[in-house]
Amino acid sequence: MVDSFLRESALEKPQTLDRLNELFHVWLTECYQTKPHSGLEGISPETAYRSDSKALKFLAPEVITSAFLHCEERKVDKAGCISFEGKKYEVGLRLIGCKVNVIYDPVDTTELIIEYEGHATIKAKQLVIGAPYRLAVTSSFSEATLGRFRFHMKNPTNISNAVLAIAG
Repeated sequence: MVDSFLRESALEKPQTLDRLNELFHVWLTECYQTKPHSGLEGISPETAYRSDSKALKFLAPEVITSAFLHCEERKVDKAGCISFEGKKYEVGLRLIGCKVNVIYDPVDTTELIIEYEGHATIKAKQLVIGAPYRLAVTSSFSEATLGRFRFHMKNPTNISNAVLAIAG
């Protein structure tokens, strides 16, 4: 079938991709879709499509997007980070030393999805060195425990100067 299109298009010798696409559309509509196919029990694709009584099912854009995501494996370093495409992403201390799956859209790597069996999915953002540090508090701390912690920083733009101290 493809050879039939190529032979026909070679007669005109299209000079642009747009013209080749126009020829293909004409060939597809007039030749391919209207001719009986053995795989369709001798009926044409157009007839098979029109005679199908089942309603078309459209998928949500999120489902389609997730079908085209890529996946790679990375090992979490001692700081709870992974390297991905030359950049660091923070994934958390509980995964230090683990090999995790990195799910990503190759067009946009500003946020990665991190998966590890037995753990909740993590959305990892690129680690920006020199950005102000925020202390993340989880619900596993009680109010009484939180009251005993103080966060001291000599320089808010340098995380190496951060100290977490227990108030006495």
